[in-house]
Order: sequence, then structure tokens, then C-alpha cells
Amino acid sequence: MGKSGKSVRTLVSQAERTTDAKTLCDIGWALLDADADSAAGAAFTRVLAVRPRHGDALQGLARVQEAAGQLDDAVETLRRAIRWSPDGALLRADAVNLELQRDAPQSAIEHLAVLMAKDAEEVEERLTANGYDDLDAILARFFQRCTRVDPDKSALVVFSRGIVRFLRNRPEWNHPTARESLIDEAVDVGAMATTKTPGVEATLSLAWALLEHPERRSEVAELVEGIEHPEASYLRACALARQGGKDGAARARSELVTAAAAGVADAAYELGAMLRSDDPERAREMLEAAGRAGYSPACFELGKRLGDGGEDPEVAVSWLERAAWLGYGEAAELLSKAYAAGEVVDQDEELAADWLRVARAEINFHWSVEA
Repeated sequence: MGKSGKSVRTLVSQAERTTDAKTLCDIGWALLDADADSAAGAAFTRVLAVRPRHGDALQGLARVQEAAGQLDDAVETLRRAIRWSPDGALLRADAVNLELQRDAPQSAIEHLAVLMAKDAEEVEERLTANGYDDLDAILARFFQRCTRVDPDKSALVVFSRGIVRFLRNRPEWNHPTARESLIDEAVDVGAMATTKTPGVEATLSLAWALLEHPERRSEVAELVEGIEHPEASYLRACALARQGGKDGAARARSELVTAAAAGVADAAYELGAMLRSDDPERAREMLEAAGRAGYSPACFELGKRLGDGGEDPEVAVSWLERAAWLGYGEAAELLSKAYAAGEVVDQDEELAADWLRVARAEINFHWSVEA
């Protein structure tokens, strides 16, 4: 419910008299509630001038930008907030909403996965207590938008593949029950896709999901047999590697080379790891290709030598930041240690604390305080 013009003027006056970030942010949200978007935006901008990683101010500014129809700006602002509070439920719900408004359901998957990875009752409580739709309604909106954006592309495929990518970018995620639940969801949805929208894309989506399932990986080889597709080559390489033996290893490497040459990031990463000793220059090329494609383990591999003299600090930090923003918690932990020590980068205790919070959120997936 909007406030009177007098109340808005009072809030603006209060904002002008304070320099406290928390107070100013609270006033910004009150102005937003009063439909005084311009004044709210000014308040949030002042907060961010002194605390550029302030999650509540970033979220508020994104709301202002959304109301103004500046969806791309709002998404970028919200991404900045999520970088520092990757487990924030309300941030993720806002991100899903924005990505769907931009007709980008594939980008919404990352945020949906975070919501689905949590305790269901806790998620519902957080969402509904703050005036959001429940998770079922958010998921329904996602599938509706997928169908509208690309009627020829199965929403089930988009969903299953998105969940798998979320998990593969978080290999050290310390929450086995939630991981198992998401894997099962990806397998079930992938299997549904092969029934409702049969074809290569649906088959591959199921194969990727099965690759993550510790008890069903053996099914991958038969599923992708005979499929001429770069991703099928990678999936066959994984199956051949499991079989072992010299012949299997040689065939696996051949399939990896094919997949990597076609731009499959996972294949480029594994090929780079194989070439590290024999051809370090080629190995780095492969890792960089995988990193640029958004595969967090490759980004981490390129940045983890920070401080050992083997990598330019600025370059290493850039790769570690990319890995951390993709969900690799150990990268955030290394950044925290580096900024705390101040030996290879300028010491920054506040930034070290922020990166440590990101690391804990990604590795343990607790809800953040400001979520």
C-alpha cells in the first residue's frame, strides 16, 4: 500500500540526514513500498557508493530498475547481489522472475536449482512470509515461459540439463542429500523428456543426468551408442574410461578430442588434465577454453596456483573469481585466504570476510543472514 506524499517527503528528508548504510537502505525499501521509485533508487545508490557489495541495497536497486523496465540492468544488479549471497532465497526468487521476464528460462535454472536444493518447508516459509509465490507456482511459471519462448524446444530438456550443469559446477558441494535429490529430479525429468519429446536432445539430457547418478552411470554407454553429436562423444568417453584397459583409454581419449574440438567444455577440461604433463601449453589452451565456456572446475584449475609463483596474481584472481561466481566454493575460500594474508594481493579484511561467506554458502549451502 502506498504512503502519502507527506510520508514520502519525510522519508526523503530522513535519507538526506543520514549516512548510516543500514538506515539508508531501510529508508530505500520504505520508499520503494511507497512507490517512490526514483527516491528509493537514489537511497540505494548512496548505500552502494560506500558498500558496493551490500546485498539488500543491490536487491532494492534491481527492483527499481525492473519497475523502470530496465530488465537487463536489473539482472546485472541482482547478479552482483547473488555473487555475495549465493544462497539467498529471495534473491534467487527475484532472479527467476527477472530471467523469465527477459524470456531467458535457461538462465533461470541456476536460481531454481538453489531453491530446490533447500529444505522445502524452509523455502516455502521464506518465500510466502515475504509475499512471494510458493515454489510450485514459480516452477509452473518457468515451464509455461519455456514453452512460450521456444515451442520447439522441450522445457523438460532445458530443466534437466540446467540442473546437471548446476551440479557439475559445484563438485565440492557438501550437501549429499540435496545433491541426490536434484540428481533424481534431473533423471526423472530427463526420462520424461525422452517419452514426451523423443529425440537426440532429450536422450542427451537423460544421459547427462545419469552420468551424475552414482548407481546408474553404467546406463550411459548404451543410451548414447550410435549418436553422432559432440556431447555424445564426451559421454561415450566417460563410459569408456569407466571400463578401463588400454583399448578403452585410447578410445576414450579419441572421443574426448572430438568433443573438445567441437566446444564441449567438460571434454576440454578433462583433455587438458590428461595433457598437463606431456603438453602443458596445449593443456592450458584446453583449460582456458573450458573456463571461457563457463565450466567452474577449469576456472579453478587455472586460478588455484595463486601465490605459488606459477601464475600472474591478477590473472589467477580473475579465474578464481569466475570459478567462485559459477558456484565453486573452494575458489572463494582461496580468495578469502589471499585477501586476508595480503601477500600476493593487497590485504583487504572486509573482502576476505565477504569471500569466506561466499565459500561457506556454496560449500555448505546454509541460508545467508541477509537472504
